[in-house]
Amino acid sequence: VGGYPGMNVVYVHNPVCEGSFGSGAAPFDIDGGGAGNDYILCNPSQFSWIQANDLTGNYFLDSDLDYLGVGPITAPIISSPFTGTFDGRGHTVYDLDMDDSAFSGFGMFADISGRVSNLNIEGADLDVTSDRGSVGVLAGTLSGGGVIENIDLFDINITLNGTSAGSQIGALVGYVNNTAPNGGVRNITAENIYLDAVGYKDFGAVIGVIDGVNSRVNDISVDYVDLTFDNIVGPCVGGVFGCLLYTSPSPRD
Repeated sequence: VGGYPGMNVVYVHNPVCEGSFGSGAAPFDIDGGGAGNDYILCNPSQFSWIQANDLTGNYFLDSDLDYLGVGPITAPIISSPFTGTFDGRGHTVYDLDMDDSAFSGFGMFADISGRVSNLNIEGADLDVTSDRGSVGVLAGTLSGGGVIENIDLFDINITLNGTSAGSQIGALVGYVNNTAPNGGVRNITAENIYLDAVGYKDFGAVIGVIDGVNSRVNDISVDYVDLTFDNIVGPCVGGVFGCLLYTSPSPRD
């Protein structure tokens, strides 16, 4: 069966997510419990499984993830730095309801220093009252040699209500600070992004802050952004990103 790079997958009966693994709490182990760490994910519970079990694994999404009726989610789903790979294979995460009041890195992933790709996020609501740090629907922070690529955002609503500066907020990721070459954000589409902000320093429709000479950001397309803000602390507000910080010369394209 194709679609899993480097993997030789055999479905004996039904595709994995149409069988018993589709509703299970643990993902399908492609390696059958062997030395590898390659998995197929089918539902939100299996996505949550990553945090306690394998933050370095290679994950392939084989079904949409529907979070309707789940939440509000008040902590990062993956709260430790994710150093593995996550391939959404063109599937969609629907109806995330997220509420951050306490975390310095908040999103589906708190921090990505691995690779997340080929994913759609639709109908997410993100309420932020924390003044502590970096917040995005997909990730709070992209760091190290981390890569986010081929992501489509659609109908994202973000409400920010804080009292002090120091937070970085974006519909995709709050803070991009790659410290290793070849990392960054590329091929992102954002449509119908709504931000209503009071009292925050840095926010953008896609990325809050881009920092570091190794942080490359390429091919971002934005179609309709509605920004409403009041009493913003600091100058960094934008329809794509809030602030661009770097040490010259910059490698950004």
